Amino acid sequence: WLAYVDAAFRALPTSSKVRIRYRLDHGHERSAHVSTILVTNVGTMPGNIELIPDGAVDDGMLDVAILQPATVFGWLAIWRKVTWENRVLRKSSVGRRIIRFTDRAVRTRLSYLRGASVQLEVDAPEPFELDGDAFGEVLGLDLRVDELGLRVKVPAGAL
Repeated sequence: WLAYVDAAFRALPTSSKVRIRYRLDHGHERSAHVSTILVTNVGTMPGNIELIPDGAVDDGMLDVAILQPATVFGWLAIWRKVTWENRVLRKSSVGRRIIRFTDRAVRTRLSYLRGASVQLEVDAPEPFELDGDAFGEVLGLDLRVDELGLRVKVPAGAL
């Protein structure tokens, strides 16, 4: 998980928003200005960081996190959401009510989407990372989950 932290700290000082166009499940095209977009099929990252609260490795869906902070304080608000709301408050009904009634501005800085496939396009080549490693520059990506495409054996009750 250190690769993600390292990549984030390298990107933060120079990050600027990029206009992306995206589709979920080959649906209508939408656009957004983002600092970072993460596509994953798990909710919890190494280090027990619950980035995507409803993400599951075995649900046949891709989870997308769109990060749109405007300032360093925006990044801090996202970090608070991921560490406090996702890990602590979301676990209880009282906590979920607190989330609904507090700091609605954070929701505009961090959005969640889900789909079996995700298509992304940018206007100019942008750096792309795969599992925390630099992969080169891309103009677009077409990502999908092949449900039941990989057989993984784990101890009973591990998932």
